[in-house]
Amino acid sequence: MSPASTEGWFTGSTGATALTFRSPRRAGVRAAWRCRATIFSCAKTVGRLCARVRPYGRRPGSNGFVVAGSHTWLAVPLSSPSDCVVGPDGRLWITDPTGRDLDHRATPGNVWALDLATHSLEPMVDGVLFPNGIEFSTDARSLFVAESATGRVLRFSLGADGTWERDPWRVPRLDGVPDGLAVDADDHVWVACSFSGTVVRLSPDGDIRARLDFGTHATPTALCFAGSDL
Repeated sequence: MSPASTEGWFTGSTGATALTFRSPRRAGVRAAWRCRATIFSCAKTVGRLCARVRPYGRRPGSNGFVVAGSHTWLAVPLSSPSDCVVGPDGRLWITDPTGRDLDHRATPGNVWALDLATHSLEPMVDGVLFPNGIEFSTDARSLFVAESATGRVLRFSLGADGTWERDPWRVPRLDGVPDGLAVDADDHVWVACSFSGTVVRLSPDGDIRARLDFGTHATPTALCFAGSDL
């Protein structure tokens, strides 16, 4: 991670909470960095928030490293933002579940695109039962969203009119709760499966091609690539 030049984004609400942030994409780099951090004192603005982080260093924490840096809060009218990624259009794409139920009681949530200059929001995808992890394919024409309440990962395709429609890509129900996503250079989707201690690799055909088992006491929630070959 570059301590000086890279900006990142994370989502969350006011109060002490664990928040996710990641860097914008750069030419030739799939993911510059992504990690978890805990912010112990947040802005007092009422509502849901996104924040821009300008890291200047890192220090050891109880669960690895905690990024230290300045941040700026943006108040945006979301329900319960979960994850985010900087899209090919330069906007911040945010998954926004409604409620916290991860079973048959789950209500449909949305994916929003936030213009970082005007702070305007546009709904991009709806009807996802607890949308969570989010990533784009390498050609930016497919959008992957973890549907945590059903144990699946959904794929949406970019249409000629600029809208995103769910396509018939079928993935087997995954163990645990699909959470964070990452797409590798071969367009395989890596999925962190919370509560099962596993990470799986899904092929473009929807098949499970690899499975990493970290044990029943592990709770993988986010993924990170290191190096240009990934």
